[in-house]
Amino acid sequence: MESGYPKEEIQNEFEVVDLDLLIIDYVTIYPEYRGLRIAEDAIHRTIDIFGNGCGLVACKPWPLQFTPSVADDQEAMKRLALPNVSKGEAIRKLRSYWSRLGFWPLGNTGIYLLSLSQRGCDVSSQDRRKGLQ
Repeated sequence: MESGYPKEEIQNEFEVVDLDLLIIDYVTIYPEYRGLRIAEDAIHRTIDIFGNGCGLVACKPWPLQFTPSVADDQEAMKRLALPNVSKGEAIRKLRSYWSRLGFWPLGNTGIYLLSLSQRGCDVSSQDRRKGLQ
């Protein structure tokens, strides 16, 4: 993006229309709220609110239990009740989750992108949920 524009291969593959980039750093769902589709709704709502004028949404699915700030904080680990799975399995599950939301990997970078021109921006979270049922 040295010129201020995404590289041509990204523009072509993801059909980038606008230049701004929305980055979702991480999403944390506490144990009592997991399985209720809150993360999915929060991600879509975040995009609805902050994605105006953006061509792409980016994230790097990474399990919190393997980030130094959380791994070294026993209180956070206990509070989040993160699953006891291997690093590879946790990464695979998170990447699969983001893929189900429409994000695609950018090569082997670990970064996942969603083109807002391909998303159907005018569809509300509730309409998306109906379509998934």
